[in-house]
Amino acid sequence: MNKSNILFKYILWIIIFISLIVLVFAINREYKRNEASKRLYTISILENNEKEDNSIVINEDNTKYSTKTNLQKTWLDINPDYQGWLQIENTNIDYPVVRAIDNYFYLDKDFLKEDSELGAIFMDYRNIGNFNDRHTAIYGHYTWTGKMFGDLHNYKEELFSNENRIIKFNSLFGEKEFEIFSVYVDSAEDYKLKFDFEDDIEYLEYLKSLNELSIHSFESNLDPDKLLLSLATCSYEVSNGRLIVHAIEK
Repeated sequence: MNKSNILFKYILWIIIFISLIVLVFAINREYKRNEASKRLYTISILENNEKEDNSIVINEDNTKYSTKTNLQKTWLDINPDYQGWLQIENTNIDYPVVRAIDNYFYLDKDFLKEDSELGAIFMDYRNIGNFNDRHTAIYGHYTWTGKMFGDLHNYKEELFSNENRIIKFNSLFGEKEFEIFSVYVDSAEDYKLKFDFEDDIEYLEYLKSLNELSIHSFESNLDPDKLLLSLATCSYEVSNGRLIVHAIEK
């Protein structure tokens, strides 16, 4: 056997070995994603079952009261970091929202605090929650399958944006609806979300500046008495890019 044949076989074995490593890595990654999806599916099933739970309690005086399971308590029992439920129709965005002591913990932990490449949908650690913040920011990973905040990328299309402007957020103390008024992509190095405002004038100017950044034109009533909700995920048009969607309380 000449040296060229030996070299060829050597290179072939290296290629096969590398291919096997890549295949194992891909299978392991897909397994982790499937496990994360199963956990999210389990949470969704639990939500639906709890919503359907409705019973009658009869007091000693025969007075009847209609009762329903406190769904918020269910989520708090599962994870004390729970802040509410986020939902946008015509998207896969229908998830519990959590908050940690920083903006890093839930990047690779799911709602059950288990390791997950999908992470969780989480609120900025600087927020108080329960609509006590003038500006609430919520983050989630981009996925090409549309899971987590992948479907936020649909808002790059003007028609979809105009037809799906409502975001629902059910916090521990009630539900609010927000109407989208700005969509844009920016670098994480260039943008900075603002949470503290000296007065209504500064807050209104901030809302107007966000509106001006939008890639679409929206008719919106930017009222300084209304709360601001921002959703953010990764985008790849620019270096370290972020897709940001801003919505004002209806």
